[in-house]
Amino acid sequence: MTVLVDEGYYKGIADMLDALPERVVRYRLSDLTVLYCNAAWAVGHGLTPADVVGRRLSEFLSESERAGLTSQLAALGPERPLVADDVARPAPNAPGQWVEWVDQYLAGADGPRGPGGGP
Repeated sequence: MTVLVDEGYYKGIADMLDALPERVVRYRLSDLTVLYCNAAWAVGHGLTPADVVGRRLSEFLSESERAGLTSQLAALGPERPLVADDVARPAPNAPGQWVEWVDQYLAGADGPRGPGGGP
């Protein structure tokens, strides 16, 4: 059975995520390409979501954050779909602030896609 969801549904979700102060980014596991980010994530890097989508996640991360991402991805998968980073890291574009994150492994209709995967 195929369930079709109209674009309005996804627009509603994106609008809700854009209203959050927390930073949200969705990326493809195979090459770390950003598929979606909310306004807070983009603004934290001095950009708009349109400036971010299609670029590699690693372009936006500090050396410490890239090391944390590598550690997160090594632990993440279908058998462990939610992994919280246990190290607070300095925010690269916000002096005095810290970044902590949680990665979630999502499988789409065509199978596993990795963190931020989804439909």
